[in-house]
Amino acid sequence: ASLSKLNILLSKTRSSIEEYKKLKQAVITRAVTKGVRGQREMKDSGVEWIGEIPKEWRKTQLRHCATIKSGITLGKSYSKDTVLIERPYLRVANVQGGYVDLNDLATIEVTPDEDLKYSLHSGDVLMTEGGDRDKLGRGCVWHGKIEPCLHQNHVFAVQTNETILLPEFLEYLTASDVGRSYFDVTAIKTTNLACTSSSKVLAFTIPLPPIEEQVQIINFIKKRSLELNKLIMKKELLVQELESYKKEDLQELAKQLGVDAEGTKKEIAARCAAVEVDIPDNSELTEEDKKVAAEAAAEAAAKAEEEKAAAEAAAKDEEEKKAAGLVKVKAQRRFLDKELNQIKDTGDVYTVSRERAAVLKEAGVAEVAE
Repeated sequence: ASLSKLNILLSKTRSSIEEYKKLKQAVITRAVTKGVRGQREMKDSGVEWIGEIPKEWRKTQLRHCATIKSGITLGKSYSKDTVLIERPYLRVANVQGGYVDLNDLATIEVTPDEDLKYSLHSGDVLMTEGGDRDKLGRGCVWHGKIEPCLHQNHVFAVQTNETILLPEFLEYLTASDVGRSYFDVTAIKTTNLACTSSSKVLAFTIPLPPIEEQVQIINFIKKRSLELNKLIMKKELLVQELESYKKEDLQELAKQLGVDAEGTKKEIAARCAAVEVDIPDNSELTEEDKKVAAEAAAEAAAKAEEEKAAAEAAAKDEEEKKAAGLVKVKAQRRFLDKELNQIKDTGDVYTVSRERAAVLKEAGVAEVAE
């Protein structure tokens, strides 16, 4: 394949996957905080990460328009004569941004009472209790594709009062900068991992439009998200096509574009496809989209500086932990850490004392991650 062909392929898509995702995030944030009815009188919400909202909207804590339910804890023991039912259940890994991934569904044996207590209902908003900082509190509506289905204790099920708050509107709020900022600020953090609690979820302050306007906003976001998802898919297909070419060609192209030419074919192709260029006049994006994208880029730059400072602080914290005799361990399989009284999934990384790390290593359940 010629380099000219690769350049033509690159020119067909004028913005990186990440830039389109930032634009999608900005579109959602603007819709859930400003509405979709054009220019209107605004008022200060009094919440930094919400900003101004339409005058006729109100703000409230989630506790006033929803209830929350925790899921089942794994690793429970039962007597031999206990009647058990096998049920599928959702883990944190199943709850993605905007959808539920049912490709890898685990099962658990529970009692009939537990089956009733922890079963999900169509319309529940699933929210994650812990994980990567950028995914904490992410939500999606459960549409009952599998029934019955339970949820693990690290996944909250939030049931909204649909006379004042629609589940889909709450899903978009958790995906917006409003949700991302709230859960990042209130999280309990350890390096790149974080966790929240049911009380913090219920304390989530949200902008609340009338129900009729929530319906309009939901429909608008669905339409715009579909359009942007198509553009993201085009970009991802471009990456796949680039990966089909020889590594030598990709490395040469990377050098021409001024990006790192080292690494695997997939890594080099991703860098080439993510090169930022000006959006042409015949782009699929509207002028309003471009304006939103520019604002999102400015916000992203400011956030990057904050994250850099946070990363430096985290690095310093790690050094202090090392000096104090603490180390990171990585779970080699699912197990119950009795000292913390927590279920650890395969791949989970957390901090313990060196003495505890030695015990976990000897038991064959975790290895030192450093």
